[in-house]
Formats: sequence, structure tokens, C-alpha cells
Amino acid sequence: MPASLSIPTTLHRGQGSPLVAELSAAFDTINDEPLLAALSAYRWTGRPGWSVRALWRSYVASFVLNHGTTNDLIRRLQDDAELRDLCGFDALPSRWTFNRFVSRLSHHPELVEQAIAGLSDRLAQALPDFGKGVAVDASVYRSWSNPNHDSDAEASFTRKKNSQGREQWFYGYKLHVAADAKYEIPIIASVTTASRADSQELLPLIHGAYRRHAWFAPEYVTADAGYDTVAISETLVRFMNVAPIIPIRNLPRKHAPDPEDKRHFPPIARGSAEWKALYATRQGVERCFSRLKQHRALDSHCRRGLRKVTIHALMSVLSMQAVAVVRAQSGDVERIREIARKVA
Repeated sequence: MPASLSIPTTLHRGQGSPLVAELSAAFDTINDEPLLAALSAYRWTGRPGWSVRALWRSYVASFVLNHGTTNDLIRRLQDDAELRDLCGFDALPSRWTFNRFVSRLSHHPELVEQAIAGLSDRLAQALPDFGKGVAVDASVYRSWSNPNHDSDAEASFTRKKNSQGREQWFYGYKLHVAADAKYEIPIIASVTTASRADSQELLPLIHGAYRRHAWFAPEYVTADAGYDTVAISETLVRFMNVAPIIPIRNLPRKHAPDPEDKRHFPPIARGSAEWKALYATRQGVERCFSRLKQHRALDSHCRRGLRKVTIHALMSVLSMQAVAVVRAQSGDVERIREIARKVA
């Protein structure tokens, strides 16, 4: 067996904390068997290796617990006997074992995306109106590198407005998300380098959701003015029968709008009370990103390179979905957006 850190088994174990109960339910919601089968195909050593399921569960738990580094996760496992038992460890692997696991996991993003799709299916079963309104946006998250030293050749720069509305340069990657506008939970996500234009990912996300989910039939898609293109609006209206709720960046002043340009004649009248109400739901995806960054470790990591930062971002999304499924299936819909558990 690989070198490990033994943990005393005489530590007190409670009857099941709320955290462990929620994590256990979250593990059960994830269809991870295809992923575990792919990871088990690796020959770790010539001797029996560490449990792939235990490593996977602990990695999922690290995002629910908002631990951005392997060392943070190992410290938590050392201190929490209940969590260690739930994941399936009698003793703990070294951080090198955890890092090798993440490296191998990074070669299978399509299987993590498959697990995300399965969680979206469960949300749609528990919430009949899930996906009726879709909000799309992208958010930059950093690479663990110094751009001046070129230590991550795949990361790139982009200029975006910060929380104060001022333009600022960012270095790293982008997470693109199509989220349910009402429940503020991701449906599908993709990762690109930061210089990729936001608008180039909207249609691939929507097409991807249609391919993966038979139930996916949004009534509208909303996004900010950065997504204002003729191709996006016409594709949504003409080929998907979806109302685009996207502001036009440059409204014509001297010339009458082109009657063939669906941006100017949307299915829902631009400027109407209904249009404004639907556009206001776009903030749901912004709040989704805020929770991913502050509470699901999206912006807290030590990864570099597109493969590894992609897995990190997808795991952030998956962990948010898994907890949401647990609450939706238990009928606790009012708390589906919440990150922290309430206390009496």
C-alpha cells in the first residue's frame, strides 16, 4: 500500500452531523460509476492502491467545504473522523496521491460533464419548471501563475468590468454557464481561456443542453449586451423558438430597423414590462457565480493549465448542483439557493 498517514480510530464519532448527512445524500445523487470505472482502469502501483471512490468522495467534499487546496482537504480529513469515515478512509493518503488523482481526473472532463448532466436531470424531475428560463454569462477565474513569468502558457488576458463597474485586466480562464434563471443553479457549463469572447459560447451551451436533456425547452434566454449578435438572436428565434432577452448594444438612430433582424423585433416586445421583468432574472447567473467563487472554491485553487483548471471549475459546478438536488428532492425548495446551513 502507498505510504500513508495513520489516524487514530478512537476519536469520538457522533450520531451523524448535519454536514455529514448532507454530504452523504449528495454523494448518492451523483451518477459517478462511469467516471469511477475509468479512473479504476489506471494501475496505481503493483500493489493494491487507494480506493478510487474514497479519493473521489473526498475531492467532491473539498468543494462543498470550500477547500481550495489539497493541504486544506487533508487537514480537514485529519480533524474530522466522521468525514473520513464517510469518504471511506481508515488512513489518509499523502498529498501526492491526491494530486495524482486530480491529474488523472483531469483527463476525463467529459465524464464529469456527464455527471453534471445527470444532476441537471434530477433537478428537472424535482422542479417541473427547471430550465424554463435560462440566464447565460461568463466569469473570469484566475490561474495559479504569474503572467509575467509565463508559467501557464494556456492562460490569457481579458478586460472586464469589476464589481465597481471599472474595466480591469484579468489573467486566467473563463467559466461559461447557462443557469436556471429562477433557481440560480447551473444547467450546463464550459471552460475556455480568458480571451475567448463571451458571446462565442452562448449557442454551444444552449445546443449542448438540447443534446443532453430531452426535457430542456426554455421559453427565454437572457444575457447582457455582450451577447448581442444577429446570429445569437436569429438562431434562438428561428431555429429554437426561444425568446432572446438581450439588450442591443447600438440601437440605430437614423435608419429604420431591418425587418429581418430579429434583434429589433423579438417575440417579447423590447421595453415592455414583461421584457424588463425577464431581463431582471439575468442577475440570477451573476449570483450563481458569486456563490461558486465564495463558497464552492471556484476562485481558490493551486492549478494551472487548461485541463486541470477545467476540472476544478466543473467540480465547483457539480458540488453546487449535488447539494441543490438533495434539497430539491427533500422538498426544501426554499433553500435550494442557499450555501450555508441555517441554525436554530
